[in-house]
Amino acid sequence: MTFDVTRWFKPAAGQRRLELDVADPAIARVDEEWRPGRHALLMIPARPELSVEITPESDMWRMLDEIDGYAADAAATECPAYWRDREPDPLLVDPPGAAVSG
Repeated sequence: MTFDVTRWFKPAAGQRRLELDVADPAIARVDEEWRPGRHALLMIPARPELSVEITPESDMWRMLDEIDGYAADAAATECPAYWRDREPDPLLVDPPGAAVSG
């Protein structure tokens, strides 16, 4: 499916359009069908073998408020040395992040 990205979280910026290998929720019969202009919060894991998590628009705004609150709290938090001074995990790729799209 193709998603037009309106906001990135981590990383802070990225592509304006993403092509993702995800099933249409209507075909999977788990949610209403996707239509142009419909918004969702996408959480894309760093490990490609894990599934993309799609939060529908009905729950997205509440989650965005929570994420913004956590980000504001985290802005004043120093990264602990344990995480700051670690060697990169070779199994993880550069995470594509989460995006709000529509």
